[in-house]
Amino acid sequence: MHTTATARLRRVVTRPFPGIGRPVAFLATGVLIQFGVLFVLALPWTLFVPAAMWAVLLAVLVPSAAVVLAGPLLTGAQHGRFLNRLGVAIPSPHPGRRPGPLTWLRTPAGRRQLNYHLLKGPLLSLAATCPRTPAGCSTRRTGRRRRRSRN
Repeated sequence: MHTTATARLRRVVTRPFPGIGRPVAFLATGVLIQFGVLFVLALPWTLFVPAAMWAVLLAVLVPSAAVVLAGPLLTGAQHGRFLNRLGVAIPSPHPGRRPGPLTWLRTPAGRRQLNYHLLKGPLLSLAATCPRTPAGCSTRRTGRRRRRSRN
C-alpha cells in the first residue's frame, strides 16, 4: 500500500517534467552535502557574534578544521553520489586504503578535494539554489511599474 501511494505521488508530481527525476535528485543530493558544510562553517556565527579578535579567529578556525578533518568523508559522500545517482564510479586518487587526514592534506589530490569542499562546492550549491540570474540571487523589485498612457 505504501509503495503504491508513493509511486502514484511520484508520477503525479513528475508528470509535467518527463525525465527530470534523476538529474534533479543528483543536484539535490549535492546541494544537501554542501549545505551541511555551509551549516558547519556558519554555526558559530549564528550562535554568537564575536567581538574580540580571538573569538573571530576561533569562529573561523574551528569550523574550518572540522571540515578539513571531515574532508575524506565528504569526498566519499561525493563519490557515492556519483555512483548512486549517475552510475559513474570515480576512482580514488589514493591506491589502496584511504590515508589519514594529515597525509591526505599533503597530497595534491587532497588539497584539490579540500579546495572543492571548502570553497567551490559551497559556492556552487549557493549558485544552484539561486538560478534567477547568471550572477546568482537577485533582489526583487518592490514597486509598481508605471503604465504608459495610450495616447
